[in-house]
Amino acid sequence: MAPKRKELSLSEKNAIAALHKAGMKGPDIARQTRHPLPTIYGVLNRFKGRGSLENKERTGRPNLLTPRDTRKLCTTVKSDRKRPLHEITAFNESREEPVSKRTVQRKLYEEGFKKRVVKKSIRIRAANVKKGWHGVNWPGTKLWKIIGEGSYIVMNVRWKLEWIIVF
Repeated sequence: MAPKRKELSLSEKNAIAALHKAGMKGPDIARQTRHPLPTIYGVLNRFKGRGSLENKERTGRPNLLTPRDTRKLCTTVKSDRKRPLHEITAFNESREEPVSKRTVQRKLYEEGFKKRVVKKSIRIRAANVKKGWHGVNWPGTKLWKIIGEGSYIVMNVRWKLEWIIVF
């Protein structure tokens, strides 16, 4: 796929054609308008061949989703990232031409909403945090005794100190 290029406006093309009709050569027109020489010759050849400077109508199938529909989709997904696809495609009810789920999926993928992207950092539930403390091996310490739910005794082997940790 070729890189996207900026098109000349109709007024710029008319200026190039007018300068050519006035008797200026291609390199002089390029210097004056500050456009590349191949661009100048392309405009002039098109003018000679077609007799018009208007662009041809674009070929290919037009997009089903307008930019407004795309923005609406994105705001819907941003409001609730865990919403299933069949709920996201509910905006079809207000459209004349409904689009398929696959089209919606493809458009969301293009907008950067991929399946496996984490919205925020992972949060650990409190129950799992409590479970995780038992396996911690602090330097110079060892777990000595679990007192009960949410508390245990840690002993420092080096200095022979004990702490009761409650959480």
